[in-house]
Formats: sequence, structure tokens, C-alpha cells
Amino acid sequence: MAAAGFVVVASAFVCSTLMLLGTVSALNVNTDEFTVSGLSAGAFMATQMHVAYSSKIKGAGVFAGGPFYCAQDTLATGLSSCMSNPLFLSATKLVAKAKGFAKNGNIDDMSNLAGSKVFLFSGTADTVVKQGVVKAVERFYKEAASNVDVQTEFTLAAEHAMPTDDFGNDCSHLGSPYINNCNYDGAGTMLKHLLGDLKAPTTPDYNNIIKVDQKQAMTTDSVAGLEDSGYAYVPAACRGNNGEACSLHIVFHGCNQNDKNIGTDYTEHTGYDGWAEANNIIMLYPQAKKSVLANPQGCFDWWGYTDGNYAFKNSQQMSTFMKMVDNLKDL
Repeated sequence: MAAAGFVVVASAFVCSTLMLLGTVSALNVNTDEFTVSGLSAGAFMATQMHVAYSSKIKGAGVFAGGPFYCAQDTLATGLSSCMSNPLFLSATKLVAKAKGFAKNGNIDDMSNLAGSKVFLFSGTADTVVKQGVVKAVERFYKEAASNVDVQTEFTLAAEHAMPTDDFGNDCSHLGSPYINNCNYDGAGTMLKHLLGDLKAPTTPDYNNIIKVDQKQAMTTDSVAGLEDSGYAYVPAACRGNNGEACSLHIVFHGCNQNDKNIGTDYTEHTGYDGWAEANNIIMLYPQAKKSVLANPQGCFDWWGYTDGNYAFKNSQQMSTFMKMVDNLKDL
């Protein structure tokens, strides 16, 4: 995958289990406070979202990704300091940048990060995003605000992939779909840290995956790097005007992991949906899109291929995600 994306793979998308947007009734979901997570490029997006919208986002799960504004609007920096050579990656400088953005109103006040929860994962065998990059995320949060509750897993001999306990390639494998069976429930471990005591996961019902209109959430006719549709796993208990109150978690896939690359593997086999069904958590799965020149691997924008505002609240992609959140209640 290579966080910025350098391995091109393709597979057919099978949508037999997906329902179309509009086939569910109103959702009882808390959109005032929620959490995010992601793998690789999606992990960079998760930290980006958490810091930019810290008044609403109260926790982040980071699997093989780096700190906020790591690439600093430069692809070369992203490929070096934020992936292969973190020697010159300064969390202190990135915190200073973030505080400057907050002062100018580009992101939420950094004090909102106080007390938030962060989960970090990096495999000792990761050859794409070095552990030093992920460890810089911990330094960033510790310097950015007080009492940030950070839990880490840096001991597993895992390659660059989403770790699961029941699906994927061997844990040491590097390759599509970038989901590895490491006998480790990465999604569950992370969700328990971010959300507290949770019931054990149950078997998910994939008929509960719905297609979500990303295009409707865009402020322009199209947004660079985003497909027209994303997905959401909506537990049965969350549906209807009398549905139970449900929480929200946004999941950002990595490069080469959208539906056109790996079909339903990310939405169905990364371990999120069983926890969602058992604990009334709506999982929102935005989808990135490939473009030949700017984004050939279908990554979310963490280095500035959309524009220089990519890490700000008014950025094309992040503002779309927040509008998708707002639209959930109207499904």
C-alpha cells in the first residue's frame, strides 16, 4: 500500500450485500461527539480529523500512521519523514504549527484535545511506515494537550496492514488487501480503549451495510480524491425514530483499499462490524478515489494533493466527511 500509495492493485467490487441509500429510516445517532480511526493514509486522516475537529471528535485510533500535518503540504516530506525516515520528524514543531492554525481559526482550539483517548498501533515488521513515525504521534498528543490517554501496541511482528484475529494474509505479509491475520483484534482493542467497556462482538449482519451518498455532502460538484458514495454499517437497533441511541465511529481505509480495489474486504473483514452490532455503534466508511496524476493509489489527502488547506476544517475532504456525519440523521 505504501501510505501515500505506490502499489497498484485492482479487484472487482461485489455489492450483493449492500443496500441503497434511503432504504433505512431515521437514525438515532449522536453526531455531537464521536471517534475516528484509520490505517496508513487513513490513519493520517484520522489524526488530521481529530485535531482539526477536536470539539466533536473525542478519540482516534491510529494504525501505522503519523501525527497531524506530518507532510506539511509537501509530498517529499510525506514520503521521507512521515514514512521511511522519521529521524527529522519533530512532534514539537508540528504542535507549534497546529497551535498556529488554531489561533487563526483554521482548526479547533487545541485545548479540546485534553482528556481525549488515542490508540496507536505499529508492527515491528512494518517496512512502509516506520515505528518512529507512529511513536511521534504519541509525542504530539502529549505535547499538544494535558491528560491525553494514549494506549500503544508496538510489540507485534506485523507488516503494514490492518491486524485482525480471523481474516487476511499472514501477519508478516505485505500486499493486498493489506489486512493481515495476526491473531490480534486491532479494531476491537482500539474501540475498547476509545469507548470504554463494550460487549463482546457478535456476528455482524452484512445486510446492515448501506450505501451513503458522499456526493450530496460535497460543497462543490466533486471533491478531489473522493468517490461519489461511501458506506455505513448500521446496527438494526439504531434504526427508526424509536431506535436506541447509537454512537458513531468513522473508519478511514488506507491506499489501494477502496471498494474498487478490494471489494467489501475493508467494510466487512477488518473487525469493526461485529463490535458495532453488539454495541450499537454506527460505522461510517468514507471512500477515496484514484486519479491518474494527483492520487494514483486512492489515498485520503494527508499531504496536500487537493490544496494547501487540506488539514483545515474548510478542507474539501474533511468538510465533506463532517457533512456526511450531519446527514446520517436524515438517511
